[in-house]
Amino acid sequence: MKAKGNLGRPVLRAVQVITQMLSAYFLLGGAVAQAAFFPVGAFAPGDGLATRDTVGGLDWLDLSLTSGLDYQAVVAGAGGYTTSGWRVATNYEACSLTSRAWLGTDSASSACPVANSLGAGFNTKPEAVTAAVALVDALTPTLTGFVTSNGVPTNQPFQIARAYFSSHGEEPGLAFLGIYADAPGEPWNRIGFGAISVNPNPAPGAGTFLVRAIPEPTTATFLLFGLMLSARKRRRQR
Repeated sequence: MKAKGNLGRPVLRAVQVITQMLSAYFLLGGAVAQAAFFPVGAFAPGDGLATRDTVGGLDWLDLSLTSGLDYQAVVAGAGGYTTSGWRVATNYEACSLTSRAWLGTDSASSACPVANSLGAGFNTKPEAVTAAVALVDALTPTLTGFVTSNGVPTNQPFQIARAYFSSHGEEPGLAFLGIYADAPGEPWNRIGFGAISVNPNPAPGAGTFLVRAIPEPTTATFLLFGLMLSARKRRRQR
């Protein structure tokens, strides 16, 4: 009986260790949710080619990978993305991601209905600008240049992350999040957001919003459950 008791202790210790690891995972997830966006591996651990949105529960593939590719070609499998676990984001998902940064909140915006009318506008709130700069940098901008006023370029730079999403079946929509400054070298101080539910015209340089669900720690969970059952069985055999 003593041998069985000794054998059960390593199992119980393993359960404690894995429980601590899972607790740390979920606590970290909660902490990261405050930051909302951070880089993750898209095809290999640490490659940094995707952005995790802990609030929306999705990973977003870098737009630089699909920038300039035809939307229909991506849907049909160009680049191999839609055959390796990625899918085209929906109308609501794309609009929710960009508008949350635009608003500087962790709540999906009423500017993102499932159907047609999608919001647009500018924002200068510091917290919104900070969130937008982080997101545009993470998604990788697909359009850069200088603001044009009455057809004349100014010295006000901009960076815009814009891409297609799936809307009304095979019809692509287009959403964008842009950051702007007053002059080169000046800090970004305002942002723009917009979305078009159906965009039949080509948008040069635009990428395609590709997403996947955030993987769950199912293996560790099942292992923990198995160890708990094993420990319980050994305790009954004492």
